[in-house]
Amino acid sequence: MELSFAQAECARAVRAGDADRYFAALFAREPARARLMALYAFNLELARVVETVREPMIAEIRLAWWREALPAIVGGAPPAHAVATALGDALAGSGVGAEAFEPLVAARTAQAYGGPVEDLAALEAHVDATAGLVARLALRLASGGPGEEALRAASLGARAWGLVGTLRMLPFDAARGRVLLPRALLAREGINEEDILAGRMSPGLARVAAAISDRAAESLRDARGLARALPREGLPALLYVPLAADYARRLARLDLFREPAEIALFRRQLRLLAHAARGGI
Repeated sequence: MELSFAQAECARAVRAGDADRYFAALFAREPARARLMALYAFNLELARVVETVREPMIAEIRLAWWREALPAIVGGAPPAHAVATALGDALAGSGVGAEAFEPLVAARTAQAYGGPVEDLAALEAHVDATAGLVARLALRLASGGPGEEALRAASLGARAWGLVGTLRMLPFDAARGRVLLPRALLAREGINEEDILAGRMSPGLARVAAAISDRAAESLRDARGLARALPREGLPALLYVPLAADYARRLARLDLFREPAEIALFRRQLRLLAHAARGGI
């Protein structure tokens, strides 16, 4: 498959399915921009398996296909798939091996089966294996060799993004019979998982959402405390992270099941531009 076609397909998919990361990545110069689009398109492929396939075993089989394809992708012999072709090029010479993606595939597989999230620490572990891993890999692909402090900033910023994202996805997950909110927080408020699956909003659920948003805000503050370590060329890999705070403020005013936590695209673009101009998150 022609590389330019594969890269264009990845960019198109990311713009349609992950607009915040897409517009953040536009601040990167080539070839880093194409690498980011390939990585985000791969992340979308895995996420969509979980989102669209209702039978867990079928989802596991589809995720296993990607797991088994990764050594060939990294080795320069990707299968005939646009994302695989573009990702193979993105990883060439990066030092990122197939094993680096295993936590992401494993986390998506567990998510497909709807396993319980016992507490906030367990939710953070899931987010760190998904959004966090993607952010760390993105930083590596955009800047080459970021230091440990920069990678820690990426992890913390993506944790904020992922925690708020869990709240944004609540209606979607509930409609598919999955509850990713921590059971310990729900139990503290006397909320049964059946309430979530039925789409019942309550003051208790609002407090659960507030607790998760507070933890996200804490993670974002910690990430900003380390932002000085971020290499300038790696910033586009994390520019979308501050939008977590905007989404959290929006969520605080909503019935989580009835009103989408959306922000006008032009407002998000302005926020990205402002952070890019300041050179920070």
